Amino acid sequence: MEIGSILQRSWDIAWKYKALWIFGLFVQGGGGFSSIFDLSEDSPFGSITSSPAFMTLVFLGIIVGLIFLIMHFISCGAHIDAVNKLTRGGRYTFGSSFSVGVDNFWRMVGLWLLMVGAVIAVVLVLALPGVLFFVIHPAVGVLGLIILIPALFAGLVVILMIYWLAQRAVVVRGSGIGDSLDEAYFLFRTYIAACVKFALVLLLIAIAFGIAVMILLAMIAAPFIAMAIAADGGLLPALLLGIPTVGLVMLVLEGLLGSFFHSAHTLFYFRLLEAPLQQETSGYAAAPMG
Repeated sequence: MEIGSILQRSWDIAWKYKALWIFGLFVQGGGGFSSIFDLSEDSPFGSITSSPAFMTLVFLGIIVGLIFLIMHFISCGAHIDAVNKLTRGGRYTFGSSFSVGVDNFWRMVGLWLLMVGAVIAVVLVLALPGVLFFVIHPAVGVLGLIILIPALFAGLVVILMIYWLAQRAVVVRGSGIGDSLDEAYFLFRTYIAACVKFALVLLLIAIAFGIAVMILLAMIAAPFIAMAIAADGGLLPALLLGIPTVGLVMLVLEGLLGSFFHSAHTLFYFRLLEAPLQQETSGYAAAPMG
């Protein structure tokens, strides 16, 4: 399995077809939001949590979050369809791929719910013996973590790989949720070594990109931070200029990287379908273009 060629082709697609960055943005960052503030009554922000303005912001945040979540599911199907047409023949347009994403919206939601449920189940199954180990003795608990943490990581890799492959079966083949999971499980079981290697390579690349992006954002933000510190009254201009600039760069990078990683998942799925063993042992070999 030539993972290097898959990654090179994925980058070429992401860089050449910049309209796909819109799908990539929602694929990469639209799956959910997390709070970074402590808004309890004892926190510095607690006094504002009951104000009308705060409640309005919370309501708007929920609405925006729902919109992003909806666009996440649409963009997953749309991006898969775009890469399918760009690499395996067909006429690609942004609008037609968006329509495919809309058509597959509920199946994407169903797969996501099953994935979330599987992750929760794995975490609970591994958490119970972890707690028991610490009840027995702290030293036993630490030793148990040495086993449970790799087991958790392995479980997440299995779940995510099957989820990614099933998403592509839904769009490319037009399969239902059950059939797409059957195909995804077959592909993972048949090519487990290649799937694990691919997941680990993408993880390392994601870490490297993450470090590079943080360094780049720090370099972009540095002049605005210096402006805020050096000049009297410079804080407001620094915020007004710095936040939009850094935010825009983050959106562009997230769109680019989202398109790259999502393209890599799709091309990897195609490579599994085209593998010689797959053609000999399964009816999944000749996947029609969606």
